[in-house]
Amino acid sequence: MADEAVIKIDQCLFGYSDGHRLLASSIRLPADLASDLTAASDLAPGTRFASASVGYWTGFPIPTLSRYGLMHTWPAPEMPRPGCVWTHLLLLEPSLLEQVSDLSCFEALIRKPGSRDAHARYARRIELHSRPGDNRPWSDTTIEFDRNRTIELLEVLYGGVHRSVEVARPGEVDRLILELWSQQWPRLRRNFRFQTAASTGTDSTSSSFDLTLTSVRCSDDKPNAPAPKTEPWLVAAADDVMPSSSHELRTFLWRYGQDVKRQRGSFRPLVQLFIASKETKRTPSTYILASVTNAFPEIKDASTLKSDLINGALFAESQVDALLYLCEIDRGRSLPQPSDDGLARVARSWPARSTDMMRLAEWAATHPGRLADALLTTVAQVVPEADFWDVTVGFPEMRRRLAANHPDVLDSEHIAGLETESLLVLLDAIPEGHRVGGALVRRLPSPISDAVVKKAVEKFSVPVLGQAIEKANLFGAQSSEVWLSALAAAPSRVLDAKVFRRIDRTSILSTLADAMGWLSEEVVKAGLDPWAAAIRNVQEDLDTYERDELEAFLFALATIVGGQYAPQIFERSFTYLHHRMMDSYLSWRAERILNPVLPDISIFKNWDKALKLRLAVSIAYVRHDLDTSSFGRLLSDGKELKLLRKAADDVPGGHRLSKAVHSN
Repeated sequence: MADEAVIKIDQCLFGYSDGHRLLASSIRLPADLASDLTAASDLAPGTRFASASVGYWTGFPIPTLSRYGLMHTWPAPEMPRPGCVWTHLLLLEPSLLEQVSDLSCFEALIRKPGSRDAHARYARRIELHSRPGDNRPWSDTTIEFDRNRTIELLEVLYGGVHRSVEVARPGEVDRLILELWSQQWPRLRRNFRFQTAASTGTDSTSSSFDLTLTSVRCSDDKPNAPAPKTEPWLVAAADDVMPSSSHELRTFLWRYGQDVKRQRGSFRPLVQLFIASKETKRTPSTYILASVTNAFPEIKDASTLKSDLINGALFAESQVDALLYLCEIDRGRSLPQPSDDGLARVARSWPARSTDMMRLAEWAATHPGRLADALLTTVAQVVPEADFWDVTVGFPEMRRRLAANHPDVLDSEHIAGLETESLLVLLDAIPEGHRVGGALVRRLPSPISDAVVKKAVEKFSVPVLGQAIEKANLFGAQSSEVWLSALAAAPSRVLDAKVFRRIDRTSILSTLADAMGWLSEEVVKAGLDPWAAAIRNVQEDLDTYERDELEAFLFALATIVGGQYAPQIFERSFTYLHHRMMDSYLSWRAERILNPVLPDISIFKNWDKALKLRLAVSIAYVRHDLDTSSFGRLLSDGKELKLLRKAADDVPGGHRLSKAVHSN
């Protein structure tokens, strides 16, 4: 038929011909692989056959060919050597294992050779015409399985029981094993290693197979199998194998087993999750989520399952719990973020899950990111705006969201009682330049975090900066370092004489200068005006080395920019620095700031920092045409005045400065 697809399956035949060997193949096999397959197709050690017509199955992946090998082995008593066997091997494409629901259909393709002339047909591919939409294209046989036997096999396969399954008669569980294989999802099918040979050996623990059988003899002709367990997951899996089952579990396994990392190890937790999804009385959500993350700890492990949990496609009534677990406990280690559709679905949980949704929003607002923004937006859209403070008690982040739309609600006495973190949220909600900004600043408690100061500086212009500096004056530069750092983050607004006039401590000036990069471009551009406005009345609260650094900065800035306030700065800073240099005590940090503005002199005198300082100040007075009388007031010691006069004489245009020193 035109709409029928042709399925082609390679095959091989192994048997006796002057030794056990490959007799025919529809595909050219590499020599080493042919050797391995020949060994695998030979009689399994200790195997006992029930009759010449009943054989055993062997299944295993063949990575070299990217195929799955399904063998059936029969005894060959007609051969001259004892222990000879025939083995028919089907080389199945992985895609075929995904298309076929009932893998027992391959029984119909297995053929025991009749005569030597029949070997030729094994050298050709098997070609089949499948019927579109038919999940069982070649086999419609149904068999009732023993429930206890099924549970026993499931426990050995997936329950961590490491033993061979005992059978009284060869072949008695072969069909059941094929059905268990059919129950598996495609990747697990492709990696399933099993053999149904009923071995009389006792050492089955070292077998490379996932499932092996041991032949035993009992007086009642039944194996001494342990009493079957009745754990719910075993019962559910056994029920799914029965022919009368609707195979809901199998559908569940095929969806959620497709991307698990562990194959057999994932079977049990997936079945347990299936059971929980079908229970009328729901298992607590936290237990379910913990079991998922414990069984599948890596974020890409069982990604389809986790995505459905987070997005509400599975356990829809527990989606809010899943998101809370993701945010508060898992924190993205094992669970993925929700999709846009998942976020839209969770909004429907209001008002039934209002408290938990507010809790979810609280977490989101303290953990910035795409997920947090999406969750906050989702929840904010369903929270009522009336009774702002009552509705948002215990949920400060929702206050922030609502405040963003109604900033005037923040002009309230409630502001004074807010904790620091709550305050940060509200400050962030206020649009820049909004009239409520002044009210917020008036009501804010003393700053307790750098984030509060940063937000205040960013939102509310110079008056706010002035208030922040007043608080820094109150607590000292060290205790208010976060405020000073925030102020310095916006130099163009901070470097204002009106603001600096309110600074009462030299430690604040030092901290600001350091935070702004000392002689940075913006600092130089602003000039001396702000620093001169502050320096007149400040309290000296720096230690000696810190003051070295501040005075070096002020001197260097005055040297670079000059201006009307330069003499005032020089009379302060030069005098201090020169005395320190003459005593050889100036700190290296101060020298680092000064060096760029000090002139280079002869190699024999370049070591003399005090001389270079005198030359630098003389050059600055000449270059910027500063008041000569101020130059004469720089030093008072007679010996030092002589040195200053000499430096002025050595500078082009410095003669008038020398006279000013003489006149003093």
